[in-house]
Amino acid sequence: MIVMPAGPDGAVASHYQRRPARRSGRTVPEPFSRELLMPQFLIERNIPGAGNLGPDDLKAISQKSCGVLQGLGPEIQWVHSYVTQDQIHCIYRAPNAEMVREHARLGGFPADRVSEIRTIIDPTTAE
Repeated sequence: MIVMPAGPDGAVASHYQRRPARRSGRTVPEPFSRELLMPQFLIERNIPGAGNLGPDDLKAISQKSCGVLQGLGPEIQWVHSYVTQDQIHCIYRAPNAEMVREHARLGGFPADRVSEIRTIIDPTTAE
């Protein structure tokens, strides 16, 4: 089972999940000597007219995705998606990009680009 780290207020401490910090027998240098966390991926799906999909269409797509995820097991998780006019941008947690692509293949979804999210910035980054 994968457990999300949480802070004292119960909020998730990061956009990653835990995994061992050692790779190829090397110790990861500070400040990353703590356990590294499972990566997140941004998936770009080119779907012409996606912004015109109705609630029933989006529900069916979501149900298909969840069914495939259930078959793949707990190592992969769909976080959320953004629907634009001709694309759907999805955020997933998974051990690697290959698992994300396998989800797309099994579900019949396009995965035109799969990019690992390296970090997240927001207005508080400027402080």
